Amino acid sequence: MAPATVKAFLDWRTAKADREHQQTFKLRDERRELIDKWRSRLAQSHADYRRWLVEKYKDVPPRTTIVEPDKPLGASDAPDAVGSDWFASLRAHLSETGEAAEYQNAVQLHCDNMTVRTLQNEIGRIEKHWLG
Repeated sequence: MAPATVKAFLDWRTAKADREHQQTFKLRDERRELIDKWRSRLAQSHADYRRWLVEKYKDVPPRTTIVEPDKPLGASDAPDAVGSDWFASLRAHLSETGEAAEYQNAVQLHCDNMTVRTLQNEIGRIEKHWLG
């Protein structure tokens, strides 16, 4: 091969490697942003749910059972995160097994403590898988 041909080939390979490297970093940054968005929106949904609980039961005396038999805590007037953009983007990445699997086809998502813990663990699993 002529030196010019070898140089052109090496330049092309170097440029290709640089493009692939930049694409990898771009994907990693996009994934980091998505994970951060999920975490912040989950925290906001949890705060909304807790505000709803405080407002709903503000007149209940302390140490009183607050769950009415005909109206459990998961009542339909609780804030629902199922239609939110952050949960829609997270749903596609939820594990098909384990605790988080039940949220793949959820029609309601109330961000109580147990749900938040499960989704935090799942976001952590996704982060570890994506970012190492």
